[in-house]
Amino acid sequence: MFFHALNKALEKPAPERITLSSPGAMDNDFYSVKLEDTESNTRILIRKRKKAGYEALVWKGEQSGKEKTLSEEDIDPAKFDLRIEHYYQGYQFDYTDPGKFLLMDLVRWHKIVKFRDRVSQSLYNKKRLVREERMELLRHLVERKIDNPRDEIYPLMLAVQKYSRKWLYHPDKDKHKAHLELVLDSFVDSGELTKKGTNYVVTGKALVTLSEFELNVQRHQDQIKTAKVGNRLTWAIVFVGIAGILSQAWMWAIEQGVI
Repeated sequence: MFFHALNKALEKPAPERITLSSPGAMDNDFYSVKLEDTESNTRILIRKRKKAGYEALVWKGEQSGKEKTLSEEDIDPAKFDLRIEHYYQGYQFDYTDPGKFLLMDLVRWHKIVKFRDRVSQSLYNKKRLVREERMELLRHLVERKIDNPRDEIYPLMLAVQKYSRKWLYHPDKDKHKAHLELVLDSFVDSGELTKKGTNYVVTGKALVTLSEFELNVQRHQDQIKTAKVGNRLTWAIVFVGIAGILSQAWMWAIEQGVI
């Protein structure tokens, strides 16, 4: 099974240079085959299969890679760990189990994943992109800064992190990105962010602004609670007053013999 998987992958060997970014990556459909023996510190990149054997680049220890032609006898499945990387139209699928690789290849798992993502993207594109509230965005940026003090904000990556890679292919992506940059620039104007080239950096004032905002929200909520209590008391007084009037009217009617 080891060599069956290895040979199957080498039916579409990877080129020397692999393109991972669009649009070039959309033409990808090949496999990179690697072997590693941790005991002897040997790493092998198998490039092609020929009648003479496997054309490979071999690293041993700290030595530079050497071109070699290996036979099946040179590759002991008991010693070497197999890693197959399938590059397919912008996707990368990694396999370390020969059996799993053969099964996934048989069911064309890479095509199933692409079809699934295409349907998911189509549904996502029909949704309206919700614009971020200023304070919610600032809170998110402050949390990022706390997690990584050296954090710098790049608008495109920020949107991808918040909304997933599907955002990149949404028809309203550019409008949404323009709004996001406008919000970030407004924070620069008010001092919560500084601009560093095309990136943004959170300042200490962001914490002050968030604290003031949350304090104002709390005050507003307290005012609402106070107003509700006041309204309840007002209605209670009205009901007591009405009850008192009805009681007096009842007593008067009894005294007059009406009842």
